[in-house]
Amino acid sequence: DKDNSGTLVKQEIVEAVSEQSNPVVLFLINCGNENLQYLLVPARLDAAMAAIDTDSDGEITAIEWEEAIEVALRAKLAARAERRAKSSAAARKEIAEFTAEFLSAAREVFELMDEDDSGTLVVDEIVKAVDPKKGNKKVIKFLETCGEPNLQFLVRPKTIRRALRVLDVSGDGEIDIDEWEEAIYRGLAKRLEDLAEDRDRRERAAAKADEEFALGFLMAARQVFDTMDKDGEGIIDKSVCDNAMASTKAKFDAKESGTVKLADGRVVPASSVPPGTKLQGGATMPEAAKDGTVKMPDGKTVKPAPKVKVGGKPRMSKWAALKAKSKMLIGFGVKSKAAVPMVTLADGSKVPASEVKPGTPLQGGAAMPEVKQGEAVVTLADGSVVPASSVKPGTPLQGGATMPAVQGGAVITLEDGSVVSASETVTLADGTVVPANAVMAGQQLADGSVVPQAPPQQVACVGGEEDSVADEIVNIVEGCDNPDLKTVLEPDCIGQALAQADLECEGEIGAAEWDGAVEGALEKKLAQRAAERDREGKGPNPWDAKGGKGFDDDEMDPALAALMAARDAWKDDTPWPTRVNASGEVVSINPLDIEFVAKFLDNASKAFRLIDLDDNGGMTAEELQESIAEEPEVVKFLWTCGNMDMQLMLDEKRFPASFAKLDRDKDGEISKHEWMLAIDLALEIRLKRFADQRARSQAAGEAEDAAFREEFKKLARKVFFLIDTDGSNSLTEEEIVRSLRYEEEVKTFLATCGNPLLGHLLDPKEIKKSLHEIDKNSDGEISLEEWDAIVEKALDEKLKKLRAERAKREAAERAEEEALTQKFLAMARKIFEMIDKDYSGTITKEEMVDAVENDNEIVDFLQNSGNLIFKQLLHPKRLEKALADLDTDSDGEISTQEWEEAVEAALRVQLGRLSADQKRRAALSRAEDEKFIAEFMAAARQVFELIDTDNSNSLATQELVDATTQNQEVIRFMVNCGNKFLQDMLVPRRLRAALTEIDADGSGEIDKPEWEIAIQAALEKKLAELEAERAAQREADRLADEAFTKEFLAAAMEVFRLLDTDESMSLDHDEFVGGVAHNPMVKNFLKDCGNEFLQELLIPSRLDKAMKALDTDGSGVIEIEEWEEAIEKALQVRLAQIAEERARKRAEARKARDKLAAEVLVLARQVFAMLDVDDGGTLSRDEIVRGVEEDEEVVKFLINCGNEYLAALLKPKKLEKALIEIDTDGSGEVDLEEWEAAVLAGLEKRLQAMAEDRERRERAAAAADGQFTAEFLKLAEEIFDMIDEDKSDTLTHDELTNAVKHNRKVQDFLKGCGNKNLQYLLVPSRLQNALKVMDANDDGEIDRSEWQAAIEAALKAKLAARQAERDARAEAARKELEEFTAEFLNAARKAFKLMDKDKSGTLVKQEVVDSVQNDKEVVTFLQTCGERNLQFLLQPKRIDKAMKELDTSKDGEIDEDEWEVAIQRGLKKRVEQLQEARARREQAAAAEDAAFSEAFLNMARQIFDMMDVDSSGSLDRGEIMKAVKSNKEVIAFLVNCGNKYLQDLLVPARLEATLDELDADLDGEISAPEWERAIAEALKEKLRQRAIDREERARAWRKEMEAFTAEFMAAAQRVFEMIDK
Repeated sequence: DKDNSGTLVKQEIVEAVSEQSNPVVLFLINCGNENLQYLLVPARLDAAMAAIDTDSDGEITAIEWEEAIEVALRAKLAARAERRAKSSAAARKEIAEFTAEFLSAAREVFELMDEDDSGTLVVDEIVKAVDPKKGNKKVIKFLETCGEPNLQFLVRPKTIRRALRVLDVSGDGEIDIDEWEEAIYRGLAKRLEDLAEDRDRRERAAAKADEEFALGFLMAARQVFDTMDKDGEGIIDKSVCDNAMASTKAKFDAKESGTVKLADGRVVPASSVPPGTKLQGGATMPEAAKDGTVKMPDGKTVKPAPKVKVGGKPRMSKWAALKAKSKMLIGFGVKSKAAVPMVTLADGSKVPASEVKPGTPLQGGAAMPEVKQGEAVVTLADGSVVPASSVKPGTPLQGGATMPAVQGGAVITLEDGSVVSASETVTLADGTVVPANAVMAGQQLADGSVVPQAPPQQVACVGGEEDSVADEIVNIVEGCDNPDLKTVLEPDCIGQALAQADLECEGEIGAAEWDGAVEGALEKKLAQRAAERDREGKGPNPWDAKGGKGFDDDEMDPALAALMAARDAWKDDTPWPTRVNASGEVVSINPLDIEFVAKFLDNASKAFRLIDLDDNGGMTAEELQESIAEEPEVVKFLWTCGNMDMQLMLDEKRFPASFAKLDRDKDGEISKHEWMLAIDLALEIRLKRFADQRARSQAAGEAEDAAFREEFKKLARKVFFLIDTDGSNSLTEEEIVRSLRYEEEVKTFLATCGNPLLGHLLDPKEIKKSLHEIDKNSDGEISLEEWDAIVEKALDEKLKKLRAERAKREAAERAEEEALTQKFLAMARKIFEMIDKDYSGTITKEEMVDAVENDNEIVDFLQNSGNLIFKQLLHPKRLEKALADLDTDSDGEISTQEWEEAVEAALRVQLGRLSADQKRRAALSRAEDEKFIAEFMAAARQVFELIDTDNSNSLATQELVDATTQNQEVIRFMVNCGNKFLQDMLVPRRLRAALTEIDADGSGEIDKPEWEIAIQAALEKKLAELEAERAAQREADRLADEAFTKEFLAAAMEVFRLLDTDESMSLDHDEFVGGVAHNPMVKNFLKDCGNEFLQELLIPSRLDKAMKALDTDGSGVIEIEEWEEAIEKALQVRLAQIAEERARKRAEARKARDKLAAEVLVLARQVFAMLDVDDGGTLSRDEIVRGVEEDEEVVKFLINCGNEYLAALLKPKKLEKALIEIDTDGSGEVDLEEWEAAVLAGLEKRLQAMAEDRERRERAAAAADGQFTAEFLKLAEEIFDMIDEDKSDTLTHDELTNAVKHNRKVQDFLKGCGNKNLQYLLVPSRLQNALKVMDANDDGEIDRSEWQAAIEAALKAKLAARQAERDARAEAARKELEEFTAEFLNAARKAFKLMDKDKSGTLVKQEVVDSVQNDKEVVTFLQTCGERNLQFLLQPKRIDKAMKELDTSKDGEIDEDEWEVAIQRGLKKRVEQLQEARARREQAAAAEDAAFSEAFLNMARQIFDMMDVDSSGSLDRGEIMKAVKSNKEVIAFLVNCGNKYLQDLLVPARLEATLDELDADLDGEISAPEWERAIAEALKEKLRQRAIDREERARAWRKEMEAFTAEFMAAAQRVFEMIDK
């Protein structure tokens, strides 16, 4: 649509289908709609347009086009469906055949091994059968390929016994037939999976190949028709067609079988001449030999060209096929113009001579000569190309022709390669130049004359006038460059269809008849191709020792066979196995690499066999190119092998050079020896990478162990001193018990340390026993030496576990590294090719400059590669130096080897980043697991104590029954614990069976060890779920980290550019000062970058020190290399922060999910019990009906459960169907398992909705927190500057004292900042201590970095508080919404029921009228429902219209579904109103709570100061007693504070016990931190109570407003009616 008019006119279509290389043509010819296809045929264009142009306006509108496309699409989809159906049937048949053969072979193998016919296999029988020398090859081959690892292990002596233990399920020392078949079916499943994958791959490849073939075929067929249809009328004469076809066949026969000259002078194909026929010169045609060749009288042997199998693989490269397709597209539908002289380059490609520069290598070793403008060239027999003017007549030319006599050297080289004199050509009316003897009768010439009709010829001769059309057909067919197309388009192949093409028997063949014949031929050809593929796909049985190349030992690669033998013979205490490489060198193989080397060499051998099509032991360039085009396995091997020369063979332009490198003896083939030399190099590269990887892993592992040991011991010492409150260097039982009450760090360490004795210190019933075990000198205390000894044992256990986890992790990490390596190297090679525009294999400066200026993909790679030299290529002033650094041989260009060396350096950086990420993930996972373990085990111990009501240290049946039916905490834990037997205890009918499973000693009770075993199993399952969740998120995390890294590095480079004002690629002192002072981007980046030295550049007093730290070479400036090093460290810090925050958010989300799941499942069981009135353990229909009618709790649960079938139980009309869906066993009743399955399905939906809601909230919270952070930090900076009166960039004691006394803004900030030490600055008695804590360098002042550290802690606390507040609000909102939804929908259900007087399940107008007049409950609901049409039911004049709107089915009644739709609209509106009201309340509540918290904490500090009369910073017993007796302010505060222990200070009888509780360090006084801890608990309780009160008030307000609204609207309605007389 060139004029963008939205319609297509004839001229637009003609222009579109006549342009060369036009995608329009490509689409139309294969679209599937014949009318669209006929747009390509000039003779049919008008008819096709008329068929498409349905409104006959002479144009095709967009709608008419779409209708035609719909027809095309239906045809395409129908064809695809038919293909899929055939494919499915074939797949089923293949699977059935394979299964039968596999199981038959399995039974045969079992019988072969079972020599004594006992029906079982013993070790000796198996060993004998799989012996490499004397064993049964059929058995060995079957086991090796059966797909079941344990059966495969039977073939290896070292693993046979382990495999036997696994296979011998019964443990009787033998493999019986059942155990054998169980393993066989596992192997069959694996083999069927492989078979399905292979078939899927083959089908995709076949579909793609057939589509390309069909497209090329149809195009070539259309060209053939157009060639014969010289007048363009869309009709060809039958006789012309027959003659052209016969002549074309003769030409093909001549090309394939050679020609002979008969006695009468005619030249005919040799294959068409019967033996005995007289030839010119008196000789006769001899008999053909067995091979089909004919020995001629002149001594020449005529050998027919080999026929290409129908459906066989075209021996052409992938890129050659693409060229062929391009050739077919160019010239489709266009008459061929004057032939262009062509030459053949050294790589085999044909190009116009005018496009070839003098000196360019040509095929045969010649070079392109220098010719004058417009001068013709010819190719001599030896392959050299010379100007035509220099060649004498009769000179042999390439292809067997000779140089004709010409006038003035004027020659024309035709498209078929023949050379003719210009005087022997004629010019047709359209400008085409052709040989004079190649014109057809009836053709119009340029001078206006017409070629006369020649009489038909009876004999097809080669070179006569009658075959001018045949020449063009031959050119078209050969131009396809595809043997399949050539074969099909030959007349003898399409002839059968053409014989019947003249359907109307008019002696003419129209375009439609031609297309029918072509489509028939194409369909037949595609069927032949499919049949050929099926034959090729059926190879020998993989378990048949006789079939399948490569399975016999004598066919195995010698190097591979030797290695396999060495692998089997190797033992731990012997030297490494060796292999002899292709160069004859003996190479040692690391035992860890044996499996890889064996697989690699096996793959190399398979690749060679796939490429060596003629099995002659060598591969030609053509074989290799064909394999690359057709064999994905070959491509995959070459791409991943590691040898650059082998990888570059995948590139069309670099293929010749790479092939030449591998072909060392230059014989035109790569022999097996040459292939193995290349393989050895590839293997060496891969093994070196593995060795480097192992070295890195080992070093990282040792470093990780050392760091963990140091950290663990440090933490253990810290825990010891936290417990040792009296500083005696020993721990008493009393100190341990008290620390467990107050110190979370102590509890976490003991729970996760890995030592049972330390872990039992957490259990009050086990503490004495554990103390006795640890206390080696029996003095009743644990000394520091005894503590260190037990910690050392715990450390050994932790390190064992750590190493086991690392070993398990390393396999996945190696896979990650391998994937990254392959991806990075592939990208690096792609970038090299993109830069190397002239395909010279080297990069020049000009190419590099052009690339970095114009290609963003190249810039992106260089920027983020990790190699500083690559980055410097992006800076014009560093480009020369960077190029020089890359150009190691100083030849002025970057070769592939030099590029690869730089890429390897970049890869090391990339792998370093990946390793850091892996370590980071491992550390976070370990920390997350340990925290989870501590919480889980603590909960498990508490649950045990809750169940063990008689403190007997064992759980009796009755205790379990009581706890699992009455104790909500026990029920919540069991529901979510992950152990099936513990969960089954919640089901009365399953409790005893579960008890039996856990009660290992059969005592009838569960003792502590049995409980711990069950808990450990539950814990392992929960940890596995946790790891699975992390694994599921890993890819998303990786992509997010990649995006952040890219953005961070780009920002870092931009900041460097902004700072580097003199463009010296280095930063001095003045540039930093200026950049920080005047550029916000620089300041913001440095502030948040994560590198402490870069951050200190912002502080004038620390700038010199920071520069010195960054300036590693001491040059006085920070060069780009030093900057990059600092940025890399900063990046790792930022990524660690992001990962930590990500883990925190996911942990919070997981807790919220677990909490909701526990609540739902507990409530679900309660509801089940409510419904199950007969305690039968199942729910009948009557029980459910009764429950949903009478029990509000049941209704509320069903409304909010999330399962549509459970919710449908509330609707009488849908009850039966819902019961059928829930009752999965069809028993007619719903048992607990079915009930919980439905509940869990609903829970899954609710959890998904919850996750989506949380994600939305987190996005909003991130934006809000970002704004809050910016404002908070800005205010903190202002406060610092306010306090710093002398502008010294430090805060002194006097400055702080003065500011907190007189500056209101400073006071307000400190009060609400969230950092206790900053808040203590407001309290004179604590100011000095707070200063000491904040003054990290002990210089008596707080500098800006120390202030920022305190602010960071404050900000972290504030953000955590904001998150906690948001979570609390979200939880409250969720509950409110669920409660409101349940109430609303239940009220709607009741209203419908009250209105439906006849219980028909529908509402008629009279029922509605009666209800709104008489039923107050109905009226109240309708007035407040939020849906306009439901509210209109209350107004007589609007009721008809409302009923009409609500009755969507137009049956005159409102059924349940129509009612439900309206109710949901009303609910949506009411929820929106509810959320708006809640948002307003929350905003007000947040401000109120913030003000309350600030006032409460200030009051608490004032109270502390009032009680602390000696200003010691702590409260002794006397000060407390005096204050609580006489100070009314103290008494009033304590009474209302909300903390039980603080309130108990007012009760003399409880004073001592309360002091013990508050005095965590047992020093006899309550210090400020101990007071603050109690106050924090008090504030938490106060805020909780305030939230509860607000929710209650909100509920009451909502009900009051609903009642008021109902009354108001009723009154308004009455008034309206009174006025409306």
